Amino acid sequence: MTTSRLAREEGETAVASTILVPLLLFGLFMLIQILMGFYVRSVASAAATDAASFLAQDGVTSGQAEAYATNFINDQSGGLISNLSVTASKGAEFTNVSVNGDTNLLWSVGLGVDASAPVERFQPQGP
Repeated sequence: MTTSRLAREEGETAVASTILVPLLLFGLFMLIQILMGFYVRSVASAAATDAASFLAQDGVTSGQAEAYATNFINDQSGGLISNLSVTASKGAEFTNVSVNGDTNLLWSVGLGVDASAPVERFQPQGP
């Protein structure tokens, strides 16, 4: 009694797909999480940069810049940042804004972004 080659290999496709499909899905979900992490970082960076530029304007207080960055992050991140803290300071030459928090992904990663901008002011031309 001889068995053909096709008869011996019957069912191997099901075994291979049982192993490969979960691995491919896991890889796809990990890629999505990594891309979401990059998105969260870019939102925090944009918020810090925009708030620093906003604070550099004449008449804007640190509290207004902190509220600006917080609202920007809450609008754009979709709840992917927790433990959010925004600090802003304005010196004679530069403004500084710092955004810190944690990402709400499969794993929590600390997030810290700093941005600065030169203070806008009128400088009269010398004699």
